[in-house]
Amino acid sequence: MKETMTENHDLPINTQVLEQPIKLVGDQTAELTLVQQQADVAKECVRTVDYYAVRGTCMDERKRVGLLNGSSEVEVRPSVPGGPNVYALAVAELAGFDFEPAASGAERLGSITEKLRAAGIRSGGHAKCAANAAFNGWLGIMASNPETIKAYGQQELAERYDENIMQGVIDQAQMLVESDRYAAWNEQVLVDVLGDEAGDAIEVLADVPHEGVVVERNRVPNTTIDQNELYDRSIIGRGSFNIDDDYALAIERAIFGDSADESQMLLAAHIREAVTAAVAGAVPNTELYEDRLLPA
Repeated sequence: MKETMTENHDLPINTQVLEQPIKLVGDQTAELTLVQQQADVAKECVRTVDYYAVRGTCMDERKRVGLLNGSSEVEVRPSVPGGPNVYALAVAELAGFDFEPAASGAERLGSITEKLRAAGIRSGGHAKCAANAAFNGWLGIMASNPETIKAYGQQELAERYDENIMQGVIDQAQMLVESDRYAAWNEQVLVDVLGDEAGDAIEVLADVPHEGVVVERNRVPNTTIDQNELYDRSIIGRGSFNIDDDYALAIERAIFGDSADESQMLLAAHIREAVTAAVAGAVPNTELYEDRLLPA
């Protein structure tokens, strides 16, 4: 693991580059020196952001070109897998949240969206989002690849990792798949739940293939990465997937509530890593490395 440091927006930022790929289908082709250079560019693209003042989006690495309402407006948004609403639904379901038993997937997304609104988290996502459309699919990846999920969780959580907690998350994913609750899920569900808000909330991405080689785990509080700038300046691949861990934490707290205890937040941390690993497995990119952006 290589580490460097830079100043950006008066913030000292360290980078850590994992030398082993987090996903590899076929032979390794990426040069780690280029992955490091991508990390250096990514930290130059870090921007301070108020997670409660702007909408969120998905971790997708492709360029943003406008909004569902036809506007060409593009803003810098914090990112989690699937966007804040879909990610929050995954957290709630994998934590065994107490929904009405007969509630449909759409109804559950609606109640979770209300929780986000109450906590000040603004809805968001993007069109043609596989992390949204394939919600049931990557739950299946999580359920059927327990060792991969566990290995990634252990790598990310280190001494905080608990095998029993992660197994419980995987078991919950298996239950959800077997329930067929999300078997007919598609990305239109989010648009329908958001209603008139969807026009502003849902981004449109450039119609280009996934060509990212790097996942940026941004752990600098109150920041995100300008995805469009990183896309234009990429050293390797085109763009990087981006996960803002502090933004994910804000969403998790919105789901668990102000009274959440340490054990609940530890569960949320395990869910975050399980979701990240499963979505990485689901995207078509065949070779993915991880950069970490850390406060110095």
